[in-house]
Amino acid sequence: SSTKRIAQKEAQVQHNSEKLKKVEAEIEAIEKTLAEIKPAYEKREELKQQADELGRLLKIRELAKKIAIDQERLKNGRAIWNKTDEELGKLKEDKTKLETSLKSRKAGLPDMAVLAHAKSWHVEEKNLSTQLDETDKQVKKYFDEDTAIKQTIQELLKDSLFLDLPEASDHLAAVKFLREKIETAKRQLKSMEKEADELRLKSQLQAFAEGLQDGDPCPLCGSAHHPQVYSAESSHEEQQKLQQARMQTEKEI
Repeated sequence: SSTKRIAQKEAQVQHNSEKLKKVEAEIEAIEKTLAEIKPAYEKREELKQQADELGRLLKIRELAKKIAIDQERLKNGRAIWNKTDEELGKLKEDKTKLETSLKSRKAGLPDMAVLAHAKSWHVEEKNLSTQLDETDKQVKKYFDEDTAIKQTIQELLKDSLFLDLPEASDHLAAVKFLREKIETAKRQLKSMEKEADELRLKSQLQAFAEGLQDGDPCPLCGSAHHPQVYSAESSHEEQQKLQQARMQTEKEI
């Protein structure tokens, strides 16, 4: 047992020795890397100072460019200002000459009040003539439209819908006549709808009757005996005739 423990301890010591060698190798590598980067680390403040100086130099260069641009703009602005000032002086001189010329010409003009009154009279007379011509055109246009409308109404009153309308009736009477016919047709449609409901009910009753068998209860009365089965054979034809009549009435409306 002691020999076994000694062997285990020796194996552990050997393992720890190998591990120690690895750690020492890593420490040596780290120390080597540290020795390589230590000079650069010690110079970091110097590099930082150089970077700050370069940033300031860049800012100074940008400011110099901006100052040069502003000076160029200022130079151009002064040139434009001088040119504008010269043009303004010329315009003032021209204005003075024109005012002098206008004063001399106004002295030789006739009375402007009389001329203005005569001008306004001619303008008003022209406007009135134009308005009168437009009014005549409008009157003729409305007269032609009225004649065309009356002719159209007369043509419409010749339709077969107005056979029962008295001959001396005007368009208002014709409209009233048509409204009465429409109301009559609508009442006929309501009556047809009621009749169609009755025919549909008969068809439904026949559908119930066709499915009845002795011994099965009737869905309507509950009886299990069916001596006489309801039949509505003619309801289909009546429904078709009623549908045609409805379509004809709707067409007339």
